[in-house]
Amino acid sequence: MVYTVMRVSTGVAGLDKLLDGGIPEQSVVLLSGSAGVGKTIFSLQFLADGVKRKESCLFLTFEQSERKIYDQASRFGLDFEKN
Repeated sequence: MVYTVMRVSTGVAGLDKLLDGGIPEQSVVLLSGSAGVGKTIFSLQFLADGVKRKESCLFLTFEQSERKIYDQASRFGLDFEKN
């Protein structure tokens, strides 16, 4: 019997290729690292990709303001402020 793992795109094509198509569906992923390594940007890219697929999305942060998140996203061409 062949077992196929369903995967969810990260929104980053090169990373999806490395991960054999993305993150395993219904898995829990922890992003860890020091300040400035790209955890927030990666998370926002993943979120933006989910929004494009009409998925329900939630972003929680305890350290950055809403304005700072929007500003970071816009630097990478992600516009979460539009309706």
